[in-house]
Amino acid sequence: MSSDEEPNVFPVIPDRHDIPCPLCQRKTVLHSKRRRRFRHGHAWNVGILWIELDVPRQRCFSCDLTFVYDYGLGLVRTSTEVFRKGIAERCHGRTISDVAREYGLPYTTVERWFYRYASVETEKHTTDVLIDEFATRKGHHYATIALDAESGRLLSIVPGRDVRLHSKA
Repeated sequence: MSSDEEPNVFPVIPDRHDIPCPLCQRKTVLHSKRRRRFRHGHAWNVGILWIELDVPRQRCFSCDLTFVYDYGLGLVRTSTEVFRKGIAERCHGRTISDVAREYGLPYTTVERWFYRYASVETEKHTTDVLIDEFATRKGHHYATIALDAESGRLLSIVPGRDVRLHSKA
C-alpha cells in the first residue's frame, strides 16, 4: 500500500529468486542494489502512479558480466514500458503537445515514445482507412488526412493534395 505522505507511490517487493546471466544463463550474485521510483500508470483526479522497488545490479562470475535486472518491466530511467506505451496510446487522435502538457512530460519525450510504440501498434492492426483532403487556408493550402474508418481515430495528416499513401500488403 502507498504511504500517507506519498499516496501515489506504491512500494513493490518482488519475490526472491535466482537471476540467471543473460549471456551464459549461469547463476549470478548480487553486486549492489538501489531503491528507485518509476512512473507506472496514471489515474484521473490522482495523477501519475509510481512504483518503488529495489533494482539489483547482478554479476556473473562465469562470463564477468555486470548487468541491471529489470524484472521484465522494461525499466528505463524513471518509467516502465507500460507507462510509456500508455502515454503513446493517449496520443492517438490528439496532439503530442496536448498529451505532454496534460501529463507534465517534456514534448520530446512524449514524441519519442509515440514514434517508438505507435509504429508497433499500427503494424499489429489492419484497418479500413478513410482518406480525405481539406483546406488549411481558404482555397490555397491543403492537407490530406487518414482516419480509421471504424473508430474515427486519426492515423495521419500530410500536407498537400497529391500525396500517395502506401499500405503494407
